[in-house]
Amino acid sequence: MFQKIWGSGFSDPLMKLFETHPEAQYDLLEFRHALEGVSAYYAALRGTVADKQKIRYCYEELQRCHDLRLFDQEVKADVEFHLSIASAAHNTVLLHMMRALFSLLNHHISDNLSKIYPKPEYRRSIHEQHGLLLEAIEAGNAPLARKAVQDHLAFVEDALQAQGKENTRIERS
Repeated sequence: MFQKIWGSGFSDPLMKLFETHPEAQYDLLEFRHALEGVSAYYAALRGTVADKQKIRYCYEELQRCHDLRLFDQEVKADVEFHLSIASAAHNTVLLHMMRALFSLLNHHISDNLSKIYPKPEYRRSIHEQHGLLLEAIEAGNAPLARKAVQDHLAFVEDALQAQGKENTRIERS
């Protein structure tokens, strides 16, 4: 489906940046706020029945992996879910940008989830947020879809910052 990595030359320098400057992950989260907020908005407005079925399918696969705690597959399903939303926006530039960032997005989501998933309440909240995003898109509520994805990404950022502070306290003690 979205397995082909498009524009890997675009994401390769960014991968090196994140490896050498982990704090740059917050810049990517800000970029995702903009890109995915617009994608969710237009997916809710323009998404066809087939698009919404695809998003639901990706969500259900994410749910399956979540329930079985198949971390690597869950990360892939998470990325596929977000890419299916970008596809449903019917904007070739948005979709190309999301696909160009596929490997970076996969790495970013994997890294984020590995840091915050050990806390069951974070894991549950993130999954519930995906469900709210799906519901808003299926209902065709564009402002709510944009808000759902932005709330989701804000939660991830807050969780990462909290985990970072906790890790710092542990290292100091």
